[in-house]
Amino acid sequence: MHSALTKISEVEEDKEENEGEKKKKNEKKGYVRRKEEKKRTEVKKYYSMALVLGNVVLLSLSNFKPSKNLSFSSSSSFSVTKHLFPHSRPITSINASPTPNRHLPSVRATSSSSSSFGSRLEDTINKTVAENPVVVYSKTWCSYSSEVKSLFKKLGVNPLVFELDEMGPQGPQLQKGLERITGQHTVPNVFIGGKHIGGCSDTMKLYRKGELEPLLSEAKTKNPEN
Repeated sequence: MHSALTKISEVEEDKEENEGEKKKKNEKKGYVRRKEEKKRTEVKKYYSMALVLGNVVLLSLSNFKPSKNLSFSSSSSFSVTKHLFPHSRPITSINASPTPNRHLPSVRATSSSSSSFGSRLEDTINKTVAENPVVVYSKTWCSYSSEVKSLFKKLGVNPLVFELDEMGPQGPQLQKGLERITGQHTVPNVFIGGKHIGGCSDTMKLYRKGELEPLLSEAKTKNPEN
């Protein structure tokens, strides 16, 4: 009888030990999965930021406006040339003004170039929100943004967050693009499953009505890799 009880005790101990090992393995897998998800999110974030930066640079170039009567006298052009190339000979003049015999194309910003930039920026935003389950455009100092981010953290959601006040000149450009798309100029600006949700009050309202978590589950299903 004693030996039987001992055997049962040993079996139970082995069972508990196996369950403990399984639990540790599952926890390790969960940690690795969360780490990989975070890494993918960061990569997508920096990729999106790079696209925005590229568009801002293009806008800066499109706004370059040279003077219509750009000219250098022989003395000024020689001084610049001599400074850069001490063994070169002076040149007489450089004149960008059009002459009757030679018409040079002018480089100037037009409304179409600005419109083209805006369109590219909006395409970047639309692509970002379509490829990520949850996207939050935020500012670090904004209490409403912090409230939304805390809610998602509480729900176990890891959104793609853009802190507009930490993005330099790209931040205001992004905010203008968001306003054109959504009509909302404030933060936080929340997207779930590619759909515009709104700001803090809109997100909290959905949460209180029990409608936020189903939206999050649906968005996760649409983007299983994120």
